[in-house]
Amino acid sequence: MKKIITVLFLLNSFTFGQFWVHDFESSGGYSTSIPEFTDGSKDYFLRTNGNDISSAIYFNNIEGAYYFTAQDIDGEGATLPVSLTFNSVNISSETGLEFGVLLAEDDDGTNQDWDATDYVHFLYSIDGGAWQNLLWIENNGAGTNSAPFIDYDFDGTGEGDEITENFTEYTKSISETGSTIQIKIEFNLNSGDEDIGIDFVRIGTDSNPLPVELTTFTASVVDKNVELNWETATEVNNYGFEIERQYLESSIKLQEWEKISFVEGHGNSNSPKYYSYTDNTLEKSGNYVYRLKQVDIDGTYEYSEEVEIDFGSPEAYELSQNYPNPFNPTTSIKYNLPTDAYVRLNVYNILGETIAELVNTKKSAGYHNVTFNAEGLNSGIYFYKLETNNFTQIHKMLLIK
Repeated sequence: MKKIITVLFLLNSFTFGQFWVHDFESSGGYSTSIPEFTDGSKDYFLRTNGNDISSAIYFNNIEGAYYFTAQDIDGEGATLPVSLTFNSVNISSETGLEFGVLLAEDDDGTNQDWDATDYVHFLYSIDGGAWQNLLWIENNGAGTNSAPFIDYDFDGTGEGDEITENFTEYTKSISETGSTIQIKIEFNLNSGDEDIGIDFVRIGTDSNPLPVELTTFTASVVDKNVELNWETATEVNNYGFEIERQYLESSIKLQEWEKISFVEGHGNSNSPKYYSYTDNTLEKSGNYVYRLKQVDIDGTYEYSEEVEIDFGSPEAYELSQNYPNPFNPTTSIKYNLPTDAYVRLNVYNILGETIAELVNTKKSAGYHNVTFNAEGLNSGIYFYKLETNNFTQIHKMLLIK
């Protein structure tokens, strides 16, 4: 019988589709007019996951782990403005271009410090021609210590939407056509607390079909595993889904994303399709975050929203029966720890002699698995024993060659 401990449902509808995207999850793909840098606090200009800047800088709704951010660029002696320029993108077969970007700004609620001279400008160039205005972010014209706003008419005053700490997408149509396009970002952020976060820069077209429409993505803890389920409404050229996992160490510090599996897609479909995956590899208790990387047949990809799950510690110590049993020559031994503990797990023959030391170290609370290889041993009965300060248990296993 399945016991569901936690269920999380984090999205109603998410659509995939653009022919170029830069999400900063990998380094490269752009150049900067000055070397990227950080002082570990509030002077920086770099791609980051937040670990090498001030912990007081906070953004919501980050797509993935990495993004590009800047603050007080001239605080380290740089001459403003500085720029970031993406590599050229082939648009020779595209019409009706649309630019999109996720933007955020750390709102401390008191002094955001965007002055009249502070700005971030997005520009574009077709086929190496002159740079043209695309999207501007400016002070609102109220003097000093303003929040940043979108400047739709490029007059140097932000009269549009306020940029907040929540990463939000802003889009702009591009009417020109050509063979290539380049996107450049100019930063003029003077000394102070002005900052900007940039993620998921993309170019699409209004004629591109949306390859995949994801309608649900859920995670639940069932027994000792995490079950993922998702549903698509339509699919076009869907190669499949890479499943990625991240261990959440704290609210702002994350480990790297890890690809744990791949689930094949249905290619093309106009009817709902249902997918599932069971993650049975977790050992350490705590919070885990999952996301889907939807990959098209041509190699382009898009990330889903993330789901977070609380994978709690076992309620009691337990040493499971090895599997398979009988075995030849390897078998798996699982054990559970409700708290951190120093663990000894040894294998003995029928004379009580130790023939293998599998574990002899401190282990964290959670679900653990170790493989025993009996190659070189004779067929027969063997015993394995788990010892901690508060628990001891022995099981018998049978090696048949």
